[in-house]
Amino acid sequence: LESRKGLPQSLQKCTDLRKLKLSYNLLEGPLDNGILTNLQKLTHLEIESNFLTGALPFLGEMAELEHIYLRHNNLNAHLNFIKSPASRNIIELWLDGNPISQTIPSQIGMLTKLESFSIANAKLTGTLPSEMGNLTALRRVWLSNNGLSGSVPSELSRLSSLELLKLQDNDLTGTIPENVCTIVSSWNSNTKPSWQTVRRYNVAAATNVDHKRNDCGYSGSKIKLGKLASFDCSALRASIQLYGVRERWLKFVDNI
Repeated sequence: LESRKGLPQSLQKCTDLRKLKLSYNLLEGPLDNGILTNLQKLTHLEIESNFLTGALPFLGEMAELEHIYLRHNNLNAHLNFIKSPASRNIIELWLDGNPISQTIPSQIGMLTKLESFSIANAKLTGTLPSEMGNLTALRRVWLSNNGLSGSVPSELSRLSSLELLKLQDNDLTGTIPENVCTIVSSWNSNTKPSWQTVRRYNVAAATNVDHKRNDCGYSGSKIKLGKLASFDCSALRASIQLYGVRERWLKFVDNI
């Protein structure tokens, strides 16, 4: 499918459409050309790896949308649509590979159904909102290769369903939040996570690591993320990874 004027105009007539998949085509021009806002029953929007441009305010007008996949376009967008009450049904939001240069709004904490959040390889700035700790359904987060700064909020320790957190190649500093490396989803175990559930871990730049017996968030362990190359606390069915500078590696292996 090829177009230099964005989405095909004929889509406007498909008002009962619930799923739209147009990935890996040759679509150029604006994504927001007045078509998608007519598709108010749409729950699944997948238009990845095209050449679409423009902003995303229309997403804040589509209350039925649950799954949004718009990776690898040229959407020079902001995330203000997250502030809209109509966005609170979003379950998956993937916007990787777009030049999104603003901050993550604190209102992201209202997206309590969000399970998968991915905006890697973009231009995000600012800090990680502490309100992300309200996203109790959140399972997977990819925010690598951006310009995020500040510390990782301690509120992330409340994300009991979290399986994967990727923050490599940012400018994050500070300490790892209490218990964040031992978060395991409730389906993985009926017991409280412990050090014995961690199969291996990798810590880089040892001079910046307060390395203790109960690492990974226990006993006040502190790791300065700005110099951290790789930190991997993988459990049997869940893992959390926090990355920093790639040039330096030092690996410790726990032989459980």
